[in-house]
Amino acid sequence: MSDLQQQFDEALARLRRAGTDLQTVGVKAAQGGLPKTVCESVAAFTNASGGLLILGLDEAAAFQPVHVDAAKLAADLTSACADQLDPPIRADVGIV
Repeated sequence: MSDLQQQFDEALARLRRAGTDLQTVGVKAAQGGLPKTVCESVAAFTNASGGLLILGLDEAAAFQPVHVDAAKLAADLTSACADQLDPPIRADVGIV
């Protein structure tokens, strides 16, 4: 199992136990594409001690996965972090 997969599995278990986003783990369903608030979330994590933003989970449905185009979301997130944030963020984006 990859480190990213293990990190995701542990975060998902914590989210489900808490029933809500956590200080260092946020989720967005992102079913219709990259959410407009994603840059705010990335900036908040950057200004704190970092965090994990998971796209493709629906918090309202007990953090169940939703259908997303993972490759497009990853590319759009990378672009948004580099182009829409000042200073630009070079996010570590992965797909699990």
